[in-house]
Amino acid sequence: SIEELVFTAALLEKTGVLAEGGVAVLSSSGGMGELAADYAQLETLRLPALSNETLSALREILPPMATPANPLDLTGAVVNDWALFTRCMDAMQRDPAVSVLVCVAAVCLAAPSVRANARLVTGVGAVPL
Repeated sequence: SIEELVFTAALLEKTGVLAEGGVAVLSSSGGMGELAADYAQLETLRLPALSNETLSALREILPPMATPANPLDLTGAVVNDWALFTRCMDAMQRDPAVSVLVCVAAVCLAAPSVRANARLVTGVGAVPL
């Protein structure tokens, strides 16, 4: 559709031609991350397994109840530690199998501290759409 063409052109204008690889999904909510992964698969986008190096880095960052994988659910721990989001973004975007990192931050932006944390997260190599 024309709408999809315009959206794709806007994305490419911000990112340039993407490297070969797959899509990784990082989410503050397991359900939202799974939805993003489901939509990626519907569009026949590959969600690669993360490298052993990335999985190891994520294990050092994540709380014990989180499972390093693609898609990655940061669990409710991210509400108390938004730097968790940025540290995991950094680890995942370095993975050689990942060309696009989709980040889903499902939060309420009503509280000033939450708005400040959202600015922190979007400042790490993000391409806002």
